[in-house]
Amino acid sequence: MLVNHGLEKKYRALNNELELFFQLPIQEKMTFRIADEYGYGGYTPRGRESVSKTFLDPSKLSRPPDAVESLVLSDQNTKSLPSLKNGYKNDRLVKTYHALKEELSKLSLSVMELMAICLGLHRDFFFEFYEGKKNVMKDIRAARYFVEPPEKESSLPYGEHTDYTGFTFLWRSNENGLQCLDPTNNEYEIYAESKTTWLNVPILRGYEDAIVINAGDLIERWTNSYWISNVHRVIGQDRSDIGRSSFGAGPISIVHFTGPAGNTEINVLTESAKVRATGAIKDEWKTPITADEHLWMKLNASNG
Repeated sequence: MLVNHGLEKKYRALNNELELFFQLPIQEKMTFRIADEYGYGGYTPRGRESVSKTFLDPSKLSRPPDAVESLVLSDQNTKSLPSLKNGYKNDRLVKTYHALKEELSKLSLSVMELMAICLGLHRDFFFEFYEGKKNVMKDIRAARYFVEPPEKESSLPYGEHTDYTGFTFLWRSNENGLQCLDPTNNEYEIYAESKTTWLNVPILRGYEDAIVINAGDLIERWTNSYWISNVHRVIGQDRSDIGRSSFGAGPISIVHFTGPAGNTEINVLTESAKVRATGAIKDEWKTPITADEHLWMKLNASNG
């Protein structure tokens, strides 16, 4: 949990504009949908993403599509950006997005510097995979979760999954029921809810703008599980605190994915004594994979 990061006002400004966007009629939001499948940027309506497919065995547990709609803000495809140029009512959303993204790019480099120091590597070790590279994932994904009535309990706002690439920075407008899996659970217990321990990741009182930083799959692979890509999910707000009139629109999450660059080959960091001390490298990690190859493998699996 990262506090005192200095981006509180920028997050709030973007969130205000996202609230207005998500309140629009679906026909207007669909103007910014640029592909039928999730993963190409732009707006994605509810029913297109089933993120638990990237983690769960469907023969043991299969969930309905996630109760979420999203807007991926990316300069890779400017047609996806709600702006005057693209027929949106103003440029406030795109301006607040760029203001936040610029600062998050700087913050992500600081986090990678901390990672290098923690691993006993020279402090700028990771910069070559991030700084000045093309196709570094710097997208911001805004997700609005839906609050479900009890009869739809099996549809989670966001199902069980691990993040796909590097570190993820997560800011939340309100409590959304974020949980991470207790790492002492084994792979079979997750299919029996009564045997699975989920740890709540609450918004900190007095630090409502704290950023949750989560390691993704490539961080785990890079470090040979020295750092873990933890299984997590979003179960929604506590229904006991919600009146029936409140079902529908829920909290917004602003998620920043940090790369590394798509052509980066991920090899276990044997340069680090801490990584070497983790033991034998998994067989499936001995063959390099690029960041893009891994990302698209996961995205293709997640489409509902």
